[in-house]
Order: sequence, then structure tokens, then C-alpha cells
Amino acid sequence: LMMAILNRNQELPRDRSELYNQSSRLLLHQWDVERTLLEDNRLDPKTIDYQDKQQILAKVADFMQSNQAGLAGNLISAEDLERIIFDELKLREVTNPRAVAKVMINQLRTRNFILCFMGADYYAFVHRTFLEYFCAREFVRKFEKKQEISLEQLKTEVFGKHWRDEYWHEVLQLIVGMIDSQKGGEIIEYLMAQGAVEDDFNNLFLAGDCLSEVRNRYEIKSTNIGLLNRVKDLIHYDLNSTDNKYRDEANLVRDIRTKAVVAVATHWQDHRDTLGLLKKLARSDTDLWVRATAIEQLAKSYKDHRDTLGLLKKLARSDTDLWVRVRAIEQLVQSYKDHKDTLALLKQSARCDTDSEVRVRAIEQLAQGYKDHQYTLAILEQSARCDTDSEVRCRAIEELVKAYKDY
Repeated sequence: LMMAILNRNQELPRDRSELYNQSSRLLLHQWDVERTLLEDNRLDPKTIDYQDKQQILAKVADFMQSNQAGLAGNLISAEDLERIIFDELKLREVTNPRAVAKVMINQLRTRNFILCFMGADYYAFVHRTFLEYFCAREFVRKFEKKQEISLEQLKTEVFGKHWRDEYWHEVLQLIVGMIDSQKGGEIIEYLMAQGAVEDDFNNLFLAGDCLSEVRNRYEIKSTNIGLLNRVKDLIHYDLNSTDNKYRDEANLVRDIRTKAVVAVATHWQDHRDTLGLLKKLARSDTDLWVRATAIEQLAKSYKDHRDTLGLLKKLARSDTDLWVRVRAIEQLVQSYKDHKDTLALLKQSARCDTDSEVRVRAIEQLAQGYKDHQYTLAILEQSARCDTDSEVRCRAIEELVKAYKDY
């Protein structure tokens, strides 16, 4: 909704930090503090602009992340909230800052939907996104404007301390997106040097997420290519059993490889080698889950490329692995539902595929996506009556009941 409102009057910002900045600005302009102050002649109607309000909320978010529960908690006591706002208003020489702080807290909760009351005298950000954005904003202010922390401290005391904590990942990405591209590149290089096998290479995956936030990748070309090569190596990763004695080795390797496929397709979609790599993985990788992931990424990122539809159709019709056929069918319906060949392929799979699981999935896609097509009911009835597999017949009956109960 917020993006729709912004988009009415302007083009949406390309980077997320600016999008969150403008979203918060839109909400904060609705603060009616001054009117409330005027209605109470005890209070001085000193102007508190949206930038003051953003900075106050950044202080609140900074305090919350430093609490024992940290970002995972998203909680602040009413006493601490009022104290932070009081201190910030006092710095701005607002008359009667305690009374003004109470007005602002009430409007934050009841008018602007920035904070919500959680009970037991605690508040939280309504949308976690704002907690993360304002927290990142405060770190950037300390680094760039106040120069209270150096780049080395930002790397070691913020990224080094928190990169293993998933609750911090969004904040760390936003920080990289807000600062100078070359300094962001130095932080990415720092992340690339962290971690070990026991960390499942999550330092590299986080570095990729941070890279996508960098304002100008051309300024950090060597870092960009270096990280790409590291992540591409993970697509072919293997693990000696002695490296990790207490985990399921096959699942660990599969998880790392599939995450690497998604990372390359997401962060380096425009690289000249990425499409070819995904097509090769989709056709012939030895792990079916890696193949399935490559199929998903092809349909997601290269839907309009001339080769993608043909490859998906071929895999759906004739691949030797049933799960690859299933995934190709699902991606065809999701990305090419209205293409003239998709329905024909689904009908063929529902009737004729050699594996009952593929026929079941094709029947589900027909009933859910093509209920109103003239041939769908007939195909489901035929499968319910005549299929050689009992599971297929049962699923066809279930889909008939759900889709055509009034027929």
C-alpha cells in the first residue's frame, strides 16, 4: 500500500534504503504534533520536522538493538521510549519536552502506525522493516556524519559481531546500501574473509545480498567478480566426511549448492555466463534438487528469454527424472499460464506421463489453474474413472469435488 501511494506521484526509488526513507517520510509528515500542541496552551508549538522525527526514531531503534534481546526482541519499555524522545527534544530546545514526548508517543501509536502497544508497558515497531531501516540509518549517521565509528569499527564491531545472526542481515544489507560504494565494497571483502565450513558459507551468501545493495557496482568491479567466482565454486561444492562428522553430509552439500544457484541467478542475473550456467544445471546436474532450483531460477529471472520456454517444455515432457518433470510443469503454469502450449502439455502429462506422481501434479495444476477451460472437467473425469493408479484416481476425485462441487 505504501509503495502504491508513493508511486502515484513519482517513480519508485531503485534502492531499498531510499524507498524506506521516503515511506517513513510520508508517514511522519502525517504527525500532527504541532496542532496538538496548539490545542494545549501549556505547550510551545515549536516545529519538529520529519527529519527530526526520523532521527528520533533512529535513536529508538539503536537503543532497541542494544538491549539484551536485540533486534530479535523488537521491544522497548514505555519508560525508555519516553526518555529517548525527551532527551532528543531537549537537545532541540523544545519547551516542556516531557509533555511533547507523551504527545508524540500517542500519535506514533494511534495516528501514524509506526509503533504499537504490546501490553505490559512495552512498545514495538509495527513493521519490522522500520526497526531495521532506522537501526541501519543510525549506524550510518554515526559513521558518516558524526564520525563516532571508523570503517574498521563498522566492519569488526557491527558486521563482524552480527553477520552470523539472521535478525541482523537486513540491517547489514541496508547499511551497505546507504554508504559510499567503495566503502561498501571493503565491507563485502571483509565478509568474504569471515566464516568457515561449519558456518555453511553464510558469510558469502550475506556478502552477495549486500552486493545487491551497492549503489554502483562498477566502482568495486574486482570485488564483484571475486565474489561471483567464490559463489560459483559453491555450486560444485563437495564435502569430505571428515569435515563435518555430526551432520547429514548429503543434505548439507545440497543446501549449499542450491543456495549458491539462487545467489548467482539473483545477484548476477545480467552476467554473460549466468544464463548458460543455469541451463546447463537444469539439463544435467547430478543432483535433482540443484536441477529443480535452476529450473525455478530460469523461469523467474529469464522468463522472456527465447530459450527458456522451450527448455521447460522439453524437461516437462521427456526428462528421465520425475521430480524434474514436476518442477518444470509447475514453473510452466506459474510463468507461462496463458501460453498456448502450456495447457496442451498439462493435458498430455495428466493423461500419459509414465509416473503417477507427475500425473497427480498435472491434475492439480489443471484443476487449480484451468478450472473454466472447456476440456478440464472431461480430463479430470477420465482420470477419476480410468487411470491405472489408485492415487491418481483419488486425487482426480478430490479435485473434482473442490473445483466442480456445484456442477
